[in-house]
Amino acid sequence: DEVTFPHDSTKYYKTFIQFGSKLVKIVACATPQMGMPAAAVLTTKIINHFKPRFLAMAGIAAGISGRNVNIGDILIADPSWDYGSGKYSDIDGKHIFLPDPKQLRLNPSVQEFFQSLIADRELLDSIYNEYVGKKPTNILNLHVGAVASGAAVVADESVVTGIINQERSIVGLEMETYGFYYAANYACGPKPIYFSIKSVCDFANAKKDDNYQEYAAYTSSRLLFEVINRLIV
Repeated sequence: DEVTFPHDSTKYYKTFIQFGSKLVKIVACATPQMGMPAAAVLTTKIINHFKPRFLAMAGIAAGISGRNVNIGDILIADPSWDYGSGKYSDIDGKHIFLPDPKQLRLNPSVQEFFQSLIADRELLDSIYNEYVGKKPTNILNLHVGAVASGAAVVADESVVTGIINQERSIVGLEMETYGFYYAANYACGPKPIYFSIKSVCDFANAKKDDNYQEYAAYTSSRLLFEVINRLIV
């Protein structure tokens, strides 16, 4: 069912899904544009309108080359931060960016839950095998690790190198998660439990293309469905 509110242009879509003996209410919506500000505003509206117990973001991200991350792999962002947070300085005639990241982490029990899924080959193989369409030959893996958010689409390895220097364990880049985490973390109580599930569709370099965006969107949303069944219910 479509749900609307006075003075709010966003359309929300509500449904109920039966998981065993539990009937779960699910509300879905999308931002009108990419970026952390749009994600933070929409997250705040969702919390105010629906008072959810759990908040999840699914979508696509760029993986970090050389980190054992493959196309389609699922990234659980822990921690998340804005890699553009910091100060630009002129030091001895050189323009230098001094990062000052403010990282946000997952709830420890949620982090442990996702860690337990890393070795669940039956689940990950079933997600891979069920997809009908263009997909890579590598098996599907799940990673719980650092994912940075930024204001711009990145297709430049030199930019990626600068971001890696902020967090050596980074596995991915994208544009919304930190805004989503920030809004959920600083919401009025009772605060929802939040997490981001995004899958790799490229590696933020000159070879960036859209060939696997559909597959990556599928793997992230399919895992989210399983998370609802296992964690939330």
